[in-house]
Amino acid sequence: MSELLRGIPGLYWVAFAFLGLALWTDDVFGIYIGAICMVVGTLQLVRVGRDAVTGREDGAGDGAGDGAGDGQDSF
Repeated sequence: MSELLRGIPGLYWVAFAFLGLALWTDDVFGIYIGAICMVVGTLQLVRVGRDAVTGREDGAGDGAGDGAGDGQDSF
């Protein structure tokens, strides 16, 4: 159970807190913030899942921006 809870992105926990407090206090602005956190957290989950499927870690190995093969010297 602990590993499952650790796998949830931090923005989901922030979103749950904002949504809970916003619903408790009838604050519409908090609902918007919570919804934005949920969307960004979902994008994080999709990116982590995609990187896990391709076997990449933090975008390593994609060759973009690392100077490999683009004619630039890296010092």
